Formats: sequence, structure tokens, C-alpha cells
Amino acid sequence: STSASRLTSTTTMAPTPAAAMAAAGDGGCGATASLALLEPRWRRWAQYEAVSLEDRRNYFRISARPLTPRIEDDLELVSGVVSEESLRDHWAEGRYVCARCNNLLYE
Repeated sequence: STSASRLTSTTTMAPTPAAAMAAAGDGGCGATASLALLEPRWRRWAQYEAVSLEDRRNYFRISARPLTPRIEDDLELVSGVVSEESLRDHWAEGRYVCARCNNLLYE
């Protein structure tokens, strides 16, 4: 869980993407900064290599609001490689929660 103090900015200037990511920590579901904003691209790709089904922290750090085409493309890329789209045809009834924050999605 991210403490409120880590989310509070002490400056009125808009943070750079890297500064915003550092301030947000794991970001929570309302993350406003994204790993997809890192430049050059090899820096973000190096972060993506650490994503696995067991450790999805960097995957969650890609997501942000608003969802831009670049962020969506990077999410799709990493998701396809890591999960091999294993849940694409999963339609079983049940209770589904967000893997990041554990909030109920639907049941």
C-alpha cells in the first residue's frame, strides 16, 4: 500500500514522467505516470523484461490515466508475451477482482 505522504507533491511545477513515477510508488489503480513514458525506449523495455505472472508490479506501472495509445500498445505487448493470452477465452462465472488493488470488478 502506498502511503499518502509518497503521493503528495511539495512543488507546484509539473513533475517529469520519471519524477511522477517515483512519487507514485506502485501507483495504485489511479496511477497518473507510466513506464511507457520512459525514454529512450530501451529503458522501458528493460523494465518490461522483469514482468512475469508471479511478479506483475512493472506491468501495473505501465498503466496510467489517461490511457494513451502508447500506454495501451505497451500493455498489450507485455500482456501478450507474459500471459500468452491465456485468459482471452476465459468466461467462467465467478467473482473477479483487480489483480493490482483487489477491488471487485464483477461477479
